[in-house]
Amino acid sequence: MRFLFLLIYLGFLSLLISCSTEKIDPLSLKISPQDIEKAELAPAPSELVIQKRLLLPLIVSIDEELKTKNRFEILQTIHDQFRKHGLFSVITQEQINHLRSQEGYNKFKLNNVADIIQLAKKVDAHFVSQMEIVLDSEQPDLSDHYQAKIDLAVFTADTGKIVFRENILFDNQNPKNSIQRLKNLVQKFFPLRGYILKTRGKKQAAKISIGSSLGIKLDREFLIREKIKIRSTINGVEQTTFSFTPLAVARARVIKVMENESWLSIDEKDRSKIKIGQIAFSEPEKVSFFE
Repeated sequence: MRFLFLLIYLGFLSLLISCSTEKIDPLSLKISPQDIEKAELAPAPSELVIQKRLLLPLIVSIDEELKTKNRFEILQTIHDQFRKHGLFSVITQEQINHLRSQEGYNKFKLNNVADIIQLAKKVDAHFVSQMEIVLDSEQPDLSDHYQAKIDLAVFTADTGKIVFRENILFDNQNPKNSIQRLKNLVQKFFPLRGYILKTRGKKQAAKISIGSSLGIKLDREFLIREKIKIRSTINGVEQTTFSFTPLAVARARVIKVMENESWLSIDEKDRSKIKIGQIAFSEPEKVSFFE
């Protein structure tokens, strides 16, 4: 009991501290010569356009005892988290069934990576999810209450490289835990990406190209990375692709949110590394003590 009261006290203390922290008004900061410094590789105009990731969801197997309305409830819960937190569009089961009824696709196996990649190419999907859903046999059959075990794997549509694989227990009368877990997975493996558009106050604050329309909120943390060139030779032909530095040059926090843009506060020790055109990757939202 004493430990519980301590946790509650610390939670209130943390809340009071965060509320009392002075908020910076980025527009009150002057633009200095340092604030016009640009990254070597500036984003192309097309990169500044918000582009959704297309997900091809495949049900490899599903418990036959699971009612149709319960199947819909499970799939809707999963796909809502991808839409809300990962900037995804999701291909519907009706579209998938129509595709698989066509000649040449009706014999494809949904657990065969080569077949899946062909299906994904047909619909221009970027990622594929595989799901195996079974009822939890340990739970009693009580009216509309059910629990389902979901084996969820997500991989890239072009190469079949696994992004993550997790087992999730879905309880339709208490879905909060499974929803939170799905949200964390999507935010961890599919961060939102914004570009630094300008800085102010000798890089004390930086404006990025995404905002509340994509679910960005105050105090959300971002990692700033540099865009880099990767040169390789394939069959004697030199090719150039682009990626991002694996290590972040800075960590930042949202202090002002607009519909399509946000302002980040940059730690003093990192300000010299910040440049216009760098990329800000969202970190998973922190779970509140009171959630």
